[in-house]
Amino acid sequence: MRGKGSYVYKSPNKPKLIDYAPLAKAHGATHSVIPDAHKETNVTPSLPHESPQAVIPPELQRIEHAVGAVYKLGQPLPDGAVASVGQHEPHIIEINDKSKWNQGPQQTKGHEIIHLLFSQLPPKLQEQIPRDDPNHPYDISQADQWRAQGKKLWNLPQEAAATLVQTWIADPSQRKRLQPWMSDLTSVPLSTVQPTSPGDKQINMNPRAPVPPVEAFMTPEQIRAKADELQAQFRKAGVAR
Repeated sequence: MRGKGSYVYKSPNKPKLIDYAPLAKAHGATHSVIPDAHKETNVTPSLPHESPQAVIPPELQRIEHAVGAVYKLGQPLPDGAVASVGQHEPHIIEINDKSKWNQGPQQTKGHEIIHLLFSQLPPKLQEQIPRDDPNHPYDISQADQWRAQGKKLWNLPQEAAATLVQTWIADPSQRKRLQPWMSDLTSVPLSTVQPTSPGDKQINMNPRAPVPPVEAFMTPEQIRAKADELQAQFRKAGVAR
């Protein structure tokens, strides 16, 4: 990893600093979109066991489906990476250390899906992706400020965006605060054509199939909960039936 420092995520309701450095650093990916910018070394190969409430939410399931994520067992990497996404790779997530992956499979999966997503954004958006902070790539302490500035998940550096999603998954206590970032995944713009994989001999110009709405990935309980929430909003507005 290029940065030597770790980051802290401070909740407005908790004066204690929450150290997510092992959680974010341990995925150890080599990522795409900006050549070399996501190459990490000296990754700390330690990942805390996940909360029993760690889940891939419907918003992220939708993206996992849209990008056609494929999980395959890869070779161990010299830097001790848990998982990796190759340069310009739009589909494949390699599991490089299965025992460590099993310590935090949901959060690691969520982190890597975001890197696949960034490789399938429209070209103009990809060009606008900020580079990772070379010293603190996983620092999300400014999440509230970024949101106040009107930024969406795809306006952030890749590692920050992936860490926000990973933190939502791994730490249920942060979900309310980070939900706006997760909700961005219901409206994220994707390229209109299918992505071209590194091994393809020519550019893939096939149109992308429409992505189902997030409700298609919800359980009946989640749909009922959303309906109840909407009814409450309608009642507050005086238009409930």
